[in-house]
This record gives sequence, structure tokens and C-alpha cells, in this order.
Amino acid sequence: MLRRLYFLLKYIFYLFCIFTIGRLLFMLFHVGLLIGEDVSIGEIFQIFPHAFMLDLSTICYLLIFPVVVLFISAYFPSSKWKHVFCAYTLIITLLYALIVFSEIGIYGEWRSKLGYKAFLYIKQPMEIFRSISMWHIFIYIVLIALYVGGCAFACTKWVTEDFDRKAKTWWGPLLYILCVPGLLFLGLRGGWNQIPIYQSRSFFSNKQILNDIAVNPAWNLLRSIEVGVGKTERNPYEFYPISEAKIVVESIYQVKKDTTVKILSIDKPNIVFIVLEGWTADVLESLGGKPGITPCLHRLEKKGLLFTNVYASGKRSPQGIASIFAGFPALPDTYVFNFPEKSHKLPSLADKFKKMEYATSFYYGGVLSFDNIRAFLTTGGFDKMVEEKDYSSRLHKCKFGYPDEYVFARQFEEISTTKEPFFSVIYTLSSHTPYDQPFPKVLHWDVPELDYINSVYYTDSVIGAYFEQAKKTSWYNNTLFIIVPDHSHVSYKDHPFFSFEANHIPMLFYGNVLKPKYQGKKQKVLTMQHDIPAILLKQVGSGAEDFHWSRNVFNPFTKPFVYMEANQGFGYKTTEGEFIWDGLNKKYIDKKLPTNSLKAEKIIKEGNSFLEVLYDEFLQM
Repeated sequence: MLRRLYFLLKYIFYLFCIFTIGRLLFMLFHVGLLIGEDVSIGEIFQIFPHAFMLDLSTICYLLIFPVVVLFISAYFPSSKWKHVFCAYTLIITLLYALIVFSEIGIYGEWRSKLGYKAFLYIKQPMEIFRSISMWHIFIYIVLIALYVGGCAFACTKWVTEDFDRKAKTWWGPLLYILCVPGLLFLGLRGGWNQIPIYQSRSFFSNKQILNDIAVNPAWNLLRSIEVGVGKTERNPYEFYPISEAKIVVESIYQVKKDTTVKILSIDKPNIVFIVLEGWTADVLESLGGKPGITPCLHRLEKKGLLFTNVYASGKRSPQGIASIFAGFPALPDTYVFNFPEKSHKLPSLADKFKKMEYATSFYYGGVLSFDNIRAFLTTGGFDKMVEEKDYSSRLHKCKFGYPDEYVFARQFEEISTTKEPFFSVIYTLSSHTPYDQPFPKVLHWDVPELDYINSVYYTDSVIGAYFEQAKKTSWYNNTLFIIVPDHSHVSYKDHPFFSFEANHIPMLFYGNVLKPKYQGKKQKVLTMQHDIPAILLKQVGSGAEDFHWSRNVFNPFTKPFVYMEANQGFGYKTTEGEFIWDGLNKKYIDKKLPTNSLKAEKIIKEGNSFLEVLYDEFLQM
């Protein structure tokens, strides 16, 4: 057993070496880009520790075959096993070299890693050869041969010695095969964490090239293929000629006059987002919910501006974060965060405010790498990010992360010493399953989703305590608080899962920076989650052109409508009618349209065009 473990350790070291050599070659070929980005030596050294976990995950996948071969060879020794293993090593080294040099070749032009999109060009091989000089092709072939030959020679001479020895005991290999697969499983998923590993585990810099170097190219390529098949090749939502669809979308976003109703009393307030994990509108009494679930928020409403007709763009956290901070609507069958090479091209509210000299921060009690959210935040202008690993291990930790009370306390402590103005986000966690917040159940109603309701009650109490503290600070009077969920949640009212009622969420603008005439009032205009960037930027006197899917609902000329994703389809709602199209089953789930056929057709065409143009933009990123 020990001999086989020793062999595996040597093989792991070998694989780390070929990954490191590939990384160094990438940097050598793109030293001009590194200099252009003003990358320091210290930043380059940071690449390697941040690359470690994703490299280890890749290695664990590659070890599956050798682990099995080692077990079989222990009972059936033969020199052939060594040849099998050497052939396997040669193949994976060659494939890795091809991935590395392909990425080196495309990066200068695409500024993104090798992904599924590159395979679309295999259909036109002559176009590839026309775009690369024969000199470059010759250099690449020579370097690949040296890379593969040198690595394979080292592996054969050092790693595979004594590979085919028979086991000394019958139980040693058995113990080996019982222990090693479990360790491999932990390594390939990134440890014990509730959230498996994603590319964003390696993201650490606001300079995208450094993140791209840190992300293992083989892991990234396979992940890109997994999430990209059928989603990045063609638009599955082609209803009309794309030029016609774009004209329709332009018409629904067109305003007669670019103006806004100012609801803030100052032009440059501090901004604090409280992003609520999965809150439905049904937890608010003012939106038709049962009294007593969110008493603290109910008190805040009396001095805030409550948006009563806001709808979540999608059903998942990455969709909500993209909508709130990038103004990008949810896609029906994938997430833009699944493609870091696309998500870093999105605009970002934090980046916008950072350019206005705001200090930016993001606080969360869980792991930000889930669904590649960290990748977007890292390149999106957040100077400081606090997540699970940054809290003291002495604190009580729940299954999914640290409870909300610790997150609010950490943000409050640090924001109170931050220079104004600041842009800060608190992302709650405790209303996520399994609802194991450290708080006794207060509500004992006989209703579905009672555990969820109690978790919301807990977070509401934390919010109430936070505001009691904040009111005593010097920065409170200069701060706009925006309270909004990332998405909705299954309600005790048991709405159909794909319905506008199920996607109805609350949103509250709160703070003394609100003009008195808007405090305690309600905003009833149909509002989408991804309208937030335009709403906020127009209030602080900034342009919102980069957030072209976002509308300023405080412009009286803005057309009221709502879009949301639904079951590989979508929903579209206006003041005149609504419909939900089930893309999976190719049928309408719900349709409440005007009896006038022309008006009904117009609403359907607007919704169809919205999704078609949105997906087309996603493909072109």
C-alpha cells in the first residue's frame, strides 16, 4: 500500500510540474500583455497559490485511471501495466499540451480562455490555418514536441520505476482501494465544503489576465463543454429575423425624453445593498403576506419607499446577482456566470461606483465561488470581499455558512471605519436551506414552508438590530439602503412554480437621504430586478448606457413591462396582459391577453423579441 501511495505522490508532483510549465509558457508568450496590464512580480507569484485547488481538482480526475490500474496490477503483476500507464501519461500530457498551446494561440485575439466556443471553428479548419502564420505553427509544433517529450521522459525514468511489483500482502491493495477513492472525490470537488469547486476559486485579481492564468485550462475547457453544449452554438429562441426582433426591443426601451424624478436629497450618498437570500413578496404584510413574519422590515417601510410590483428575473442566486449588479436578465436554460469568459465582460455597478471614487465591498457568510459568483465580483470592481474563510472558526457555523448576524456585524464594524462615500453589499444566507440558523423557532403556524418562514423571521430580526446600530453612526444620514432579494422562494401560499406570483419579490429603498415626500410611500410601476442599475445611477446623476437591459422606472416615459425566465422559456407582463411560455414543453402555461387580437399579438411579439435578442447578445459575448 505504501509503495502505491508513494507512486501516486510522485505522479501528483509530475502533474503539478506540467501544469506549472504550461503556466510559465503562457506567461512567456504573453509577457507583452502582462506588461501592458502593469502586472507586478508580486502579483505573478500570487497566481500559483490561487491556482492550487483547481489544479488539484484536475489532478484528481486524471488519477482515477492510474488508481484503478495500480489496484489491478497488485494482484496481477505484468510489465504490460507499465506500458499501459506510460501510454496513458503520454496521451494526457499531449492533450494538455495541445490545450495549453491552443489557449496561448487564441488568447491574444480573444482575451479569454479556451472554451467550448473554440470548437465551433473546427467546422472551418481552413479559416484557422489562414489566421495563423506557418512560422507560428512550426514553433508551436516544436514546443509541443519538446514539452511532451521532456515530460514523458521524466515520468518514465522517475515516476514509473518499480511500477509492476507484486503486492507483499493481500490486504494492502484492498486497504488502498478503500481509502484512495474517497480522497480523490474530496480533491476533485474541492474539499468538504457544501459548494463544489468552480473556476472562480482561482480568481483573485481585478486584472483578468491573472485570473485566466490561474484557472487550470483543462478543467476550464471541460467545464465549458459541460455547460456549453447546445447553449453557445446557436440561438434556440429564434422567433423572427434578428433584425426585426431588435427593432421591437428598441421600441419597448425607447423613451420620449431622458429624464428622471429625483427621490434622493443628495447626489452622492453612500450605498448599502442588503441582498436577501430567496425572499418572496409573501413574507411582507404590505404585499399581502401574513402579519408577523417580517415585523422589522414592516417598521422600516414607514420611512422607506416600497416597490410593490418588482419581479425576480430568475430562480437562482447567480441569476439574481447578475440582474442586480450587472443589469443582465436571467437566461432560461443557463447562467451567464457559467461562462467566466463572458461574465467578466458584463458591466458592474460596483465598478461604476468605484470610478466615482467610492470604496466598494461585499460581505457574505458562505462560499462566493459557488456558481462562479466570485469571478464576477473579482473583476467587477469590488475592492474587498469577505466570505466564509474570513470569519473566526470560533463562531457558530451552520451547514451552508455563517449565520447572518455575524455577516451584518462584520460589515457594520468595518464600514464604520471606511472613508465615505462607500458602496457596500451584505448578502444574507440564513434563509437558504437547510434553515439551520441559531435562533429558536418563533412562529408556530400550521402552514407549509414553516422552517423557511422562521429563517426569514430570523434574518428580519438581524436587519432590525443592524439599523438600530446604524442610526447611531455618523454615516447613517448620508446612506441609501436598498433591500432586495436575489430571487423569490416557494411560498406558503403555494403559487404555481412558474407564475408571476411565484417570482414576485419585495424591494425597499430606505434612508434619510430619501426626500420626505417619498418616505412611507409605494412605487407601483412594473419593475424588473435588472432595472436596479439604471434606477440607482440616474438618481446619482450618472449615465446608465452600459446597462442597456436596465430601465429607469422613475422616468415617466418608461414603458412598463416585466420579463422573467421560466422552465426553459419565459414570462412577459405589461399593464395590458401577460403570458408565460413553457419552452421545455413548447406550450403556454398561462395566458391573460387582451381580447383584441392585434394587441395580444403585439404583447407576444414583444416578449418573444426580448428573449431572442437577449440570448443573441449572450452568444456574441
